[in-house]
Amino acid sequence: MRTLAPLLALSLVATTSLAAQAPPPATAPPDEHQHHHHHGGGMPAAEPSASQMDMEGGREAQVREDTPEIAALKARFSVDYMLKPAQRRQLFDQYLTTLGTQGLLDVLEKRNPFCHDEAHELGRAVYVHFNKDVGKALSECGPRCSSACLHGVLKEAFGTSTIDQVRPLLATVCTQGAMADIRRPGNCAHGLGHALMMVAGNDVEKAIDGCSGFDGPAMGYYCVTGVYMELFNQAATWVKPGQSAFHPCDVSTRFPAACYRYQATRMLGALGGDRAELAEMCRSLPAGQRSGCFHGVGFTAMTAVAENPGLIRTVCPEEPGADQTLCLEGLIESLAVYQPAKAQESCGHLAGAAAEICRAAAREGTYRLDKPSLPLYLEH
Repeated sequence: MRTLAPLLALSLVATTSLAAQAPPPATAPPDEHQHHHHHGGGMPAAEPSASQMDMEGGREAQVREDTPEIAALKARFSVDYMLKPAQRRQLFDQYLTTLGTQGLLDVLEKRNPFCHDEAHELGRAVYVHFNKDVGKALSECGPRCSSACLHGVLKEAFGTSTIDQVRPLLATVCTQGAMADIRRPGNCAHGLGHALMMVAGNDVEKAIDGCSGFDGPAMGYYCVTGVYMELFNQAATWVKPGQSAFHPCDVSTRFPAACYRYQATRMLGALGGDRAELAEMCRSLPAGQRSGCFHGVGFTAMTAVAENPGLIRTVCPEEPGADQTLCLEGLIESLAVYQPAKAQESCGHLAGAAAEICRAAAREGTYRLDKPSLPLYLEH
């Protein structure tokens, strides 16, 4: 039987006050209705992948000047990290003892400000380094590297468990203790969706079933988005010639928006960036699947609209209303986290109901638990 130690630790985190382990004010998150922005206030010049853009939170580390010794260590780690891609977990283990979590995050964020894929593995190493103390590991990671470090902690803590062991904890683990101190509940649920894919042996349907342990449909949905992100992070292992252009969303159809949020990027790439053709492909789908596909259409346009806010007029359909709503929310909610001024500016190019949807998405950002459109995202 697999060990229950990580689960017992998480249960303790969910039921015990961890004020003594809370991060310092410089890294503490805003309350649920505030948004997190990248250091410097703008989207980085390097274009992130869809999965990298999907995380609430940016760099919130204290600005500090490195000693010559630390600067040299960071330079050495950066070279090792580049030259030894197959040994990155070992490198994290090695350099945690000298650079610490924040030093390693500094290097990762300098290489790639989103650093989502990179920091998942760091979070797993941090959890082990701090003796599987979930609260300490989460406090070490904070929201940096677009929350990927803390997601890695959760993956490592849950990854050797079973669905039946994990499900009873989901109702409370994101709303009490260390996780409540660090992130919005919905972002926690997303991270646990990543973990459930590991627990389920990468069985998507089984992982989605595990998400039902969350209290409330919004938390369950955000968990499912983590399941699908983990699936698409592993696309190299399941993409095969002859699959349909919609695969795997035409096979795993229960939560279309969660799936097409990532699949639309692959579809757009296969079309050579032709957004009009992507929209036509979405229109060919049945109603519920179509709206989910348009959610992905909006999400793929985030970087383009950040560069030219007026493009928002051509990204999303005017009708049906469900298609327009999911498309605009897919575009604006994440853009508002990373570049709020551009999100607001883009909404100014719309009128009527579309402008209202856009402004609400810009105001509330990602992982809102009470948004009126939530039923459009749920199981079909």
